[in-house]
Amino acid sequence: MGHLSKLVKHLRLRMLLLVLGLVSCQPATTDLSMITPSTETLVATLAPEVVAIPSPSITSPPPVSTPSTAGWILYQSDTYFYLINAGRGGSTRYQGFDLSWSPDGQRIVFTDRKNIYVMHVDGSGLTVVTNFDKSDKEGVRFYPHWSPDGKRIAFWSSDGFYYALYVVSADGSDLSYLASIGLAGLGYKEPIWSPNSRQIVYSRTSEHEKRPSSIFIIDVGLGAGKHLTDRGDEYCLETCPSDFDPIWAPNGQQIVFTSTRDGNYETYRINSDGSHEVRLTDDPAYDGELNWSPDGQRIVFVSARDGNPEIYVMNADGSDQSRLTNNTAVDGQPAWSPDGQRIVFASARDGNDEIYLMNADGSNQIRLTNTPTEEDGHPIWSPQLEGNN
Repeated sequence: MGHLSKLVKHLRLRMLLLVLGLVSCQPATTDLSMITPSTETLVATLAPEVVAIPSPSITSPPPVSTPSTAGWILYQSDTYFYLINAGRGGSTRYQGFDLSWSPDGQRIVFTDRKNIYVMHVDGSGLTVVTNFDKSDKEGVRFYPHWSPDGKRIAFWSSDGFYYALYVVSADGSDLSYLASIGLAGLGYKEPIWSPNSRQIVYSRTSEHEKRPSSIFIIDVGLGAGKHLTDRGDEYCLETCPSDFDPIWAPNGQQIVFTSTRDGNYETYRINSDGSHEVRLTDDPAYDGELNWSPDGQRIVFVSARDGNPEIYVMNADGSDQSRLTNNTAVDGQPAWSPDGQRIVFASARDGNDEIYLMNADGSNQIRLTNTPTEEDGHPIWSPQLEGNN
């Protein structure tokens, strides 16, 4: 059924095993030995290198209703990513993984698993911003994330033994090492920059398995970090509490995250200095996949409280939780438009994973993609709407 359906099956099986005491609540980590680039890796020189790529292929799904806001959306489909216009439809295909927008919406950063690349939205100006060559056979680079000031890119690198957090200037200069953690310690998502581009937050564990995971925050300039949440470092005999998927509020003052500390997946909010931690959701089903609205007043999230994963929205304090989608399939991976008027998400409601749009109140749900032979997911809206970039 695709990424979303597999997630549901995984979660249901995991919760059953939790009840039986057979697995821990520790977030699963990726077996990097199973990941290999699907195309010939480009070798970067000591300086950033501009390389040529084939002309992109263009697909044209059926026309969609013109939304109230239009702009560009990136999404992943197997080993390819697509750039699609929210108002006009149609899409342009490129090969790569782990997408992130530049803050001005003019460029895209991605990886081929060996190196980090940047290109313009029209596919021009493809530049290698890291210089890991093909002799580094075990090395994998992933989850690049652009800083809000547009100057730097943070990403994870692995040599097969450890995950290392790096920061590099957007032009490929000034590669800097920040931190490393064991293979059991990677969180679910990319390193997330603070709105002022001074700090990065991520989830990490001890270097040993069967240890709790916590939210960790690091000062990029100083290279010093600390636990924002601290689940302790004691060995877990049965289950380990896990805090993961941290997301900064637009004002930089708060962070929301998902945790299994109470035996199931719930959502929490904490001040960025580690104070005033509060629980936002409270039910026995899965709650997660948090995303702040651009004005910081609302949070969109996914919950299985009504029998299957649906998209919900709540106020930033956890009040007024309401369901936006309602069908028997899996809806997930919600992301806001930059004006907060619309939400893009992935759904399997038509038999396979496709990209959909809806108004922020759940009305006017329309399908944006129509690719029955592919599984589309992980949509992210450009920071700029058309006419503003």
